Amino acid sequence: MKKLTLILIALILLTACQPTPEDEIVIQRSDADGETGGEIVPPPEFPATIQGTASFEADGVPTELVVDAEVKTYDSAGYFRCPIEIVPYSNEVKKSFVSACVSDAEVFSDSPSRGVTRDMLNRQLEFYVSLLDESNPRWEYLFEVREEKDPEALMDYGKGEIELSIQRVQERLLTATEQIEGTRADLDNLSSPAELCADTGNMYPALIWLTPQDNNTETYALMSGATGGNPSFAINSQIMELYNSYDISIDISMDDARAVADEFVSKINGVNLIFAGEGKDYIYDFSYPFNEWGASATYVFVYVPQVNGVPLNYVDIEYLMEQTRWELRFPEGMVNSPVYQNYLYVFVNDYGINCVSWRHAAEYRIIEESKTAVSLLSFDEVMEIFYRHIEYGTNFCSTNSSKLSKSSRQTLEIDQITLGYALVRSGTGANDFELIPVWDFYGRMHEVYDNPGQIMTEEDGTRYETTLGRSYLTINAIDGTIIDRVRGY
Repeated sequence: MKKLTLILIALILLTACQPTPEDEIVIQRSDADGETGGEIVPPPEFPATIQGTASFEADGVPTELVVDAEVKTYDSAGYFRCPIEIVPYSNEVKKSFVSACVSDAEVFSDSPSRGVTRDMLNRQLEFYVSLLDESNPRWEYLFEVREEKDPEALMDYGKGEIELSIQRVQERLLTATEQIEGTRADLDNLSSPAELCADTGNMYPALIWLTPQDNNTETYALMSGATGGNPSFAINSQIMELYNSYDISIDISMDDARAVADEFVSKINGVNLIFAGEGKDYIYDFSYPFNEWGASATYVFVYVPQVNGVPLNYVDIEYLMEQTRWELRFPEGMVNSPVYQNYLYVFVNDYGINCVSWRHAAEYRIIEESKTAVSLLSFDEVMEIFYRHIEYGTNFCSTNSSKLSKSSRQTLEIDQITLGYALVRSGTGANDFELIPVWDFYGRMHEVYDNPGQIMTEEDGTRYETTLGRSYLTINAIDGTIIDRVRGY
């Protein structure tokens, strides 16, 4: 098993992206901005796959570009430029979301104990007692991943920590209530912000948050209490295939987990979300005496709004802002705030749904009288723009300049090119938005470090950026301009 070199990053310095080349590509169109005057134009034909290579320097680092990608499109009679109004979801949507989270369990608000009951504490107690059994398979797993040379001493230490946990649970049982303390929530009149809880039969209460965001959006989140009691994970925005110093297995298949997630989403009324991506992550519960016991693998499934069966392309904007080099300088007169899109994440592991995070949830209400049919660029034109602009694209700007150590070389691997919609600004107002068709180029970066310094790498000095929803370039499918995913124009 490979071990990682893991050193804390002390500081991240932000610098600007590389300038756009002076010789811009100009696509000659027969009509202004690809608009067709209301007539729906079938999209051109697209290949199923595409391959290619290129070389360039990014931030002074030699970069190899390898394109070996699936070209992903959706059946559509035509594409549109769609001005929209962003409006909060109705109470029906919120109510059905809460009901999907807790099934038939009673929901409470204003709970002083955050929903913990005597039954839950007894379930915790039973679990901790089972850990004292030396035949519990968790011990064998721990010795194996740690390559432990003195398992007896490690077990003695672990049992001591477990007994302290048992003692803490027993003390809480003295004052615990039979039912959740708090007010029964009125699901017909839900408001935001709110923190709700329910007993769904786990060691911890199911916790649900309704949190207001900007631009008439909200975030809805669930921590089911199935594995661990760390509620902050449910509102985490970065969905990554993280490196680990140990392997974590998962028994449920991705297909079976996807079926669980699909069923959950189908219970939310009044929305028309579509599946957009899947990946794998890890959940941590820090109440265990050993980190290896507290980590469990989980699948994550992403759902997004759609236009006539074509989804909004999933791009993790929060990740782009944190991991790439952003100086959020907006031109004079433009709104100084990032453009987030509506994404619903469902995390499923061997215990079922562990948590849900529905970020920037809101209805995208299309202004039908302003909806305009458009024609799209050919795929050859799109690829020409991609190869000319990838090293300058705002989504691409590598993380090298924000690190205290630079890689000596890197390979950008593009494995999926997707045609879908994106939410962009349509004017200078805070609520001026539209949906337009775009091409997103997804992949991952393979970095090689001669001197890793303060970067998390594998033993041989390599590092993969493997974030779900990592688009390295977004191209307007109508006119070929490059879309800045954070700024939205």
